[in-house]
Parts: sequence; C-alpha cells; structure tokens
Amino acid sequence: MACTVGVADAKKLGIYEALMSGGGHELPMFTIYDVGAEPQKIPLQPVSQSGELSLGFYHPDVQTSLLTAAEDAGAEVWRGTPVRGLKGGAGGVTVSYQNGSLKSVDGRFVVGADGRDSVARSWAGFNVERAPMPRPAEQNTVGRSLIPQVQHLGTAGG
Repeated sequence: MACTVGVADAKKLGIYEALMSGGGHELPMFTIYDVGAEPQKIPLQPVSQSGELSLGFYHPDVQTSLLTAAEDAGAEVWRGTPVRGLKGGAGGVTVSYQNGSLKSVDGRFVVGADGRDSVARSWAGFNVERAPMPRPAEQNTVGRSLIPQVQHLGTAGG
C-alpha cells in the first residue's frame, strides 16, 4: 500500500515513526504499467503541499506497529472482540460488544478500523460513495491519461 496524502498528518499526530518502524519506506518512483507498452517509471518528487514523498508499507506489519504505539500511549486495544453495535450521543459513544455475554463500554470516540466495507461506518450513519470501476476497454485510456499529470506534478517544484 502506498499513500501520499496523510504523511504530514501522520507526523503531526506522532505516528510517523510507528509507520516507519513497522516497515514504512519512502517511494521515490511510480511505475505505470500499460498493456502493450513498456513500464514507465515516473520519479515522485515531492508533489504534496507538505513536500512529502509517498510511503509504502506492508499493512499487517504497520498495523502491529501502530497498535503497539497506541498501547504504549495508554490506549486499550481489544483484538478479536466482536462489536455488535454502537450508539452516539452528545457525551460520546456507547459500544456494545460480545465477550462471552453482551456488554457495553462508553467512550469519547471510536476508531472504526474494520475495513472498506465498514459496519461501524454504517452503524454511525455515514454514507459511502464509490466511483465506478473502469471497464476493461477503458483501462488503457485511464493509464495513459495519468502519465502527463504525474510528469507535470513531478516537475512542479523544480
């Protein structure tokens, strides 16, 4: 996984070192693969407003590193505890969970880290809008159209 947006935020939040210690590394190059063409390597000079490069990392390793950092900072991390529902209010949130019997816990906020098809997000009432995936015939056009944009962004600073 690679991410350009959020590197500056990770530094502000104090989790950049946890990302890096979990195997994060800067990505100096972006490669575009197009059917019938040679791969094109585009240098990723800093293109974000903060001047940061992209980070690449193996998700399970970074997840472990971030959870350890959260615990070291005093967070209580429960893994493998099925959540059955959540309810928000002016004073915070109540989470119902299954740990032998149905129980609940109150808190200021919940981190719904349950993935792309997040149940926590739907319980909280957030709508999801997804862009349609390109049809196979359009994929080459999409790939080619990115090349000038990336090259332009890569030369914007110098």
